[in-house]
Amino acid sequence: MKKPSIFWTLFKVRLKASFAGFAGGANGKTRSKGKTVLFAFLAVYLFGIFAFMFLNYFRQLAGPLHASGLGWLYFTLFGMTSFLIMFICSVFAAKTQLYEATDNELLLSMPVPPKAILASRMAMLLVSNLLLDLMVGIPALLMWQKEAPMSAAAMAAFVLLLLALPFFALAVSCFLGWLIALGSNKAKNKSLITVIISLVFLALYFLLVSRANVYLAKLISAKDAIASTLGRNAPLYWFGNAVAGPDRAQLILTLLILLVPFIVVYAVLSATFISVATKNRGVAKVKYRERGMHETPVEKALLQRERKRLFASPVYLLNAGLGILFLYAGGVVLLIERTKLLKALSAYGMPGPELAVIAVLAVCLVSAMVLLTAPSVSLEGKTVWIVKSLPLTPQQILSAKLRLHRRATLPAVLFLMLVCVFTLDVPKTLIPGLILAPACFVYLSSSVGLICNLKHSNLDWINETQVVKQGMAVMLAMLISALFVIVPGIVFLSSAVSSYPAVFLYAYTAALALGARFSDRWVMKNGAEVFDGLG
Repeated sequence: MKKPSIFWTLFKVRLKASFAGFAGGANGKTRSKGKTVLFAFLAVYLFGIFAFMFLNYFRQLAGPLHASGLGWLYFTLFGMTSFLIMFICSVFAAKTQLYEATDNELLLSMPVPPKAILASRMAMLLVSNLLLDLMVGIPALLMWQKEAPMSAAAMAAFVLLLLALPFFALAVSCFLGWLIALGSNKAKNKSLITVIISLVFLALYFLLVSRANVYLAKLISAKDAIASTLGRNAPLYWFGNAVAGPDRAQLILTLLILLVPFIVVYAVLSATFISVATKNRGVAKVKYRERGMHETPVEKALLQRERKRLFASPVYLLNAGLGILFLYAGGVVLLIERTKLLKALSAYGMPGPELAVIAVLAVCLVSAMVLLTAPSVSLEGKTVWIVKSLPLTPQQILSAKLRLHRRATLPAVLFLMLVCVFTLDVPKTLIPGLILAPACFVYLSSSVGLICNLKHSNLDWINETQVVKQGMAVMLAMLISALFVIVPGIVFLSSAVSSYPAVFLYAYTAALALGARFSDRWVMKNGAEVFDGLG
């Protein structure tokens, strides 16, 4: 029997590791079939949500472009949209997964060709890109089929371009990831640089999403001018007309344009992989200076440890702490747009007490996006034994993780709620509930995140993305925390309870406080036992 190649062996290992947080239980143990089915359902549900968004996008494009005889522009816009989504989602993942994996030095010390290591990791990124490509491509295909059924040749051309696009997006992402890795090798604050660049991309993304309808309307109204402009750019025209024509010669040229850059980038990265992956990154030379020693309290030292861990990881900071940025941004927007908001609310005629409840639920829902505790145990990784070997109790270690979440989130929540008090017509009798309810929710959600991570920890990750972005604990924590808002919100809006907003608000506050109390007790007792058994 022929042995599998090194590439396939590495790829299978990467694939299993990538889904370890999903398909496996705590520390890689087999999860029950019920939980696996639940994960599959959630994954399909999330895929469906984004696919539906693109379905609506292409629905608005297909009719006008088909009526104008601009089918090539429709498929060109599909290609540009798919490329943009893949690029945004993979540019920083490429840097992390290619050059910052924890098993780099181990694999390079073995008789494993660097090309095989690089190829296996690029293959994983290619799988991710293909899923994103399908998320955009399937809605685009369905909407065009509804307007103009495609011939077999056109369908084959579309499928070939759909499969080739991820290679081109990966080539650009990996090349930029390589440049970022080279540039950050000697940077002292490379995490900060990565975070700033990511926030710029994120700001541009949300700006695009928030004005998507405006831009879409302008695009449709100016379709002839856009077609004239893009038509002068041969590769873009070839891409669209390869399907709309269909044109076989333009299809071949387009496939070459999409695939050749990938081959070139792979050759360049293969030649420099060892030097970039093993270079000492961001380690500044420190000149020793004699200083007096001082003792730091255990609780403060543990909190500093958690804080340093957070700011040392751009992936952790951006994905788990993004909700904090949204809370502050929400407060600033409310202050700036106060007049417009009050005018819009007056049109609905919603009284102040009901508005206060809606504001509380909205702030709690945004707070559910803060997930600092959800991956915090898994991020200890295989070095969890170090902190466990210290003269510390599990309760002290877990308490520090809770305090990090709460101290980072509570100021943002308080700021936004004070802005709501200033902006909205809230009765003074409801102001204590307006402040206390979100604060209690922060305590509850932080404990829920830690419980989920203790029950579904993964210490065998290769890169942090696996536990921060793909971990079951993160998904469950966000879902459960959101349910603590959505279910009471439905009850309030769809029943007679809405006639008693003050009663609902203070009952909700009491329920959150009670839930926070019981979840904290579970963490300190049962959770401490679970943590003690890890590793």
